[in-house]
Amino acid sequence: MSVGDELKRYPMVYLIMFVGSGMLLLVNMLEGSFARSLVMCDTPVSTAAGQLFSGSAHCGDRGFVINEGQMISQTAQSWEMASKIIVMVVIAVFSDLYGRKFTLLIGLGATTLSVLLFLIGTQLPASSRWLFYMGQGLQGAFPMELIGTQIATDLASLDSTDSQGVFGAAGAATTLSQAVFAAILLCIQALELTDYTLVWFMTLFVNVGAFVVTLVFLPETRVQKADDKKTTQSFGRQVMGELADYRQLFEINGLGALMLTYVLKAIADAFMTLNQAVPMAYYGMKLDTVLLCFVPMILLSVVCAGVVPGMSAKMGERSAFWACNYFLFSANLLFLGVSFNPCFFFGPLYLFCVVFGGYEGMTGSMCTKFLGDKIAKYTALRSLSGYSLSIVTGPLYAYLFDAKASTWFDMTLPYLFSLSVRLLEFCVWFHPTLGAFRYMDAMLDLLTEERITVSAADSSKAADKKTD
Repeated sequence: MSVGDELKRYPMVYLIMFVGSGMLLLVNMLEGSFARSLVMCDTPVSTAAGQLFSGSAHCGDRGFVINEGQMISQTAQSWEMASKIIVMVVIAVFSDLYGRKFTLLIGLGATTLSVLLFLIGTQLPASSRWLFYMGQGLQGAFPMELIGTQIATDLASLDSTDSQGVFGAAGAATTLSQAVFAAILLCIQALELTDYTLVWFMTLFVNVGAFVVTLVFLPETRVQKADDKKTTQSFGRQVMGELADYRQLFEINGLGALMLTYVLKAIADAFMTLNQAVPMAYYGMKLDTVLLCFVPMILLSVVCAGVVPGMSAKMGERSAFWACNYFLFSANLLFLGVSFNPCFFFGPLYLFCVVFGGYEGMTGSMCTKFLGDKIAKYTALRSLSGYSLSIVTGPLYAYLFDAKASTWFDMTLPYLFSLSVRLLEFCVWFHPTLGAFRYMDAMLDLLTEERITVSAADSSKAADKKTD
């Protein structure tokens, strides 16, 4: 069954995936500019021709607005991450007990209330920051990606269903929503708004519509099996079971070192939270221009998707693995020139796109070989760790960043910190006696053997077809 046929079978399901994913993306991408609109100071807004847009109707000091807006945005993001931590632990259990539709309604209700708080904040400037923080916290209560995966898995498990068509349709709905809502985002940013009342009103209208459509038209997709013990256990017992599963992961030899490398990587990668603020502050760029400069990253990621697999086929997985590590670390060093030219900011980001997707796929495959059937729980643990770290790292990088900086050291301080942590990550990852790589080293050989076996099987099938 084609993706188009699958979309026709369950149109309401994929419509909700489209709207839910798109609205989350839109709100999260607007939070930075909305945060800047909340900043107030004593400097009047200049109306002179050619004056750069400050982002706030209540403060004309552009550097101050960018600094304060970054801290407000990252503090709000911390609230969202804290909410995600709680939700990640309980949502899978909640969904199994009460169904996907009920869980989806709770998530949509949370985002609807979130946008309502943003809307109220536009009318109550004195309380706008706290309303923004609470609204972002509610955004974290809607794990659309997790719920969408559960729904797709339910549909794929039904009789007479093409599972690839189901996941293809779910992926298509999500990808299309990102493209559509990203285009809407660019249009909004081009307007250089300081009053988001109309934006949040329209967003609230769409969220309420999605909630009503889900309530009235969305079918329950959960497939309840007679021998499924999860649906008969209490909520508390299932949550304790989930936490026990996480604890058991650390009984695996080497898992502690592997998680430590991930923690350090997440801290180093958090400099990405400055991706909007840095070019706006140091190069005088408008936000819509900054976002347009990120578009080539998407194209590069697609075009270069086969680079690392091609390297592996030519050089072997081990050589490709080390080459990617050297390449990525070298690209990070270019950020040391961020104070001199925009090329030192955008250049490394573009270079990352050449190998990053393939490298992540390779390391993910290594972890899968190492952990076996524990990989799903490990992936969830990584997500929880990432959310926990984001509570601290976002505000930390906002503190290190100074939009008014004029010296090399002050302008590169966030990147110096990131590179220091990155160097520590490499030491923990590759230390000969204590590092995580000594547990993962043999996985590269397994990946090589797997690739050779699959390639030989494909060649044999091709030869058989020719003889036939």
